Amino acid sequence: HYPLRRQRQMCIRDSDELIGMIGVSNDITERKRMEDSIRKSEEKFRLYVNASQAGVFIADANGDYIDVNPATTKITGYSKKELLNMNILDLCLPEDRTKAIDLFEELKKTGSGYFEVPFITKKGEKRHWSIQATILSNNRIIGYTSDITERINNQKEIKRQAQIINLAPSAISIYDFKGNFLFTNKHNLDMHGYAYEELMDLNLQNLDTPETAAHIEERMQLIKENGEASFEVEHLHKNGSRIPLMMYVKLIEWDGQPALLSIGSDITQLKEVERKLLPSHRLMQYIIENDRSAIAVHD
Repeated sequence: HYPLRRQRQMCIRDSDELIGMIGVSNDITERKRMEDSIRKSEEKFRLYVNASQAGVFIADANGDYIDVNPATTKITGYSKKELLNMNILDLCLPEDRTKAIDLFEELKKTGSGYFEVPFITKKGEKRHWSIQATILSNNRIIGYTSDITERINNQKEIKRQAQIINLAPSAISIYDFKGNFLFTNKHNLDMHGYAYEELMDLNLQNLDTPETAAHIEERMQLIKENGEASFEVEHLHKNGSRIPLMMYVKLIEWDGQPALLSIGSDITQLKEVERKLLPSHRLMQYIIENDRSAIAVHD
């Protein structure tokens, strides 16, 4: 059987006697198939949305929630019934409301957008989420949200630690086993006279003097085997002058790859003291070796 839609019918009479009817119908099988296909697609989409770990919501042009998935209720702490009586801006902190309104207006102008903004949960907890939103053809908005609070907090902690490292009185850098720099602190830049971009384009071979550069591969192998090592090196300043350093280097993991954390201390003053004391040391050594008198040291 094929689905039919009767559009028009007419009775045929002979005098007062009904002798027949004429009807006009058309086959709507294809339309029914399309409607069934659309319905099944909508059901499948809703199944995926409800199972999604990301929050998904539909809102109208005013920002009032029309529909939300379970993940959205989990992220915000509000039930679906509560959210359907709320506006997107109701989740904003008072101090962020003006910025949120501007972002919402920009979204309506551009048709899509990505935002990272703070929000407040039902329990009053301040958190952060990302929103990827798109304007649909019926002036409704579909949005995909994720709680990014942990990432934001990690970024703040990394920034705090980076500030501490930059204040450290030692030259701190991280480089791979090919000698390519992955990180450097401000003290290391100041010590060598380079701007950040300049030093990051260099290789460890470019900083070591030829005498100490000859031992780089040997020292890297030592660190691979023991996990750490300490040694003296000489580096070249951008102006060509030499910088004696005491290095402590440790094997670490950086972005999932083995790398070397290097902490260097300028020992120029120590070397100068050694240089000044060297003649006295040599004289004392000569006296000890050539004087026939008995020499003893007592506590």
